[in-house]
Amino acid sequence: MSLFKKVAAVGVAAVMGLGLLAGCGQGIPGSKAVSTVNGEAISLGSLAFYTRYQQAEMSQWMTMMGSGSGMYDQEFDAESGMTYGDEMRNTALTELEDYTLVRQHAEEMGVALTDEDKAEIEQVADAYVTKNGDDVLKSVGASKADVINVLNLLKTQSLMLEPIAADVDTEVSEEEAAQTSVTLVTLRYNGTNGVTKEEAEAAAEEILDKLKAEKNPATADMEAIADSVMENAATSVFHFSTNDNSDSTLNAAVMEAIDGLGEGEIADKVIQGEDNECLYIVRVDSFNDPEATASKMESIANERKAANLEETVAAWREESTITRDEKVLAKLKVTDESSYVFAVEEPTESTAE
Repeated sequence: MSLFKKVAAVGVAAVMGLGLLAGCGQGIPGSKAVSTVNGEAISLGSLAFYTRYQQAEMSQWMTMMGSGSGMYDQEFDAESGMTYGDEMRNTALTELEDYTLVRQHAEEMGVALTDEDKAEIEQVADAYVTKNGDDVLKSVGASKADVINVLNLLKTQSLMLEPIAADVDTEVSEEEAAQTSVTLVTLRYNGTNGVTKEEAEAAAEEILDKLKAEKNPATADMEAIADSVMENAATSVFHFSTNDNSDSTLNAAVMEAIDGLGEGEIADKVIQGEDNECLYIVRVDSFNDPEATASKMESIANERKAANLEETVAAWREESTITRDEKVLAKLKVTDESSYVFAVEEPTESTAE
């Protein structure tokens, strides 16, 4: 494996985090056009650069989640024989085609990259070439021009979101966005923690009794109380929509126990989880958590903008001529063998003056 190094440039880094990649794979004809959008070519190198970074991001996420590798060779579609790696590559190309369409409409909406934007993109592209070894550059198959093109597309996409959404209704009422917040203590049993159901039940009852004995249970520190009784107890705060709790991720038994409780109230019994080996203690903290509600209002507005962008780009695709070269596309293979991950750049030693 070779190293693919993360590099940063203010502004562009927010569009796409670049870095050191450890990767192994075959070289590709990066200068060949893999798709043409209204006469504008997308090089295989641009697609490779975008796809390999997605691979590295996926690898990073899987490592954080404790998952193993080995997903790309698995069958995605039995009828076509397409693998998950094929699907990732094809989806990446669709995204680049969409970004190209967005850029083609940028001028009519008064959107253009500033000299500062272009300078930052140039800085990242230079760092990509200088910080990554020849083995990585050859393996990825992306030139400096390919990197510049991808970052240009991503930056333009981010700048176009607001103009495209100019007519979108982004007014969100507090009633629509109101968020209920609850504090939940979870005690697992019969698992790797070695806790039996009887031990968990005894601990849960003790935690609930201590909580009820507090001078003000509505504001009591549930985490501290739980930790004082059982080391393996987990305390978390959850939010869900007050007027439509279908977005709740809480166990069904917990949601049933919450029903009928008022603000600051605690379910009077330990809750046995539905279809799992967990016991719960729950308190309703608020039916209109200010911070969570404000965040949800912003989220709903952004979802509307994103949906509008998707609809707009879909309409542009209908009006456009997009031609893919499947033979060129097949040259880029996303497999378990051709893996890419972000590598940690070793810190440089500093010398005191």
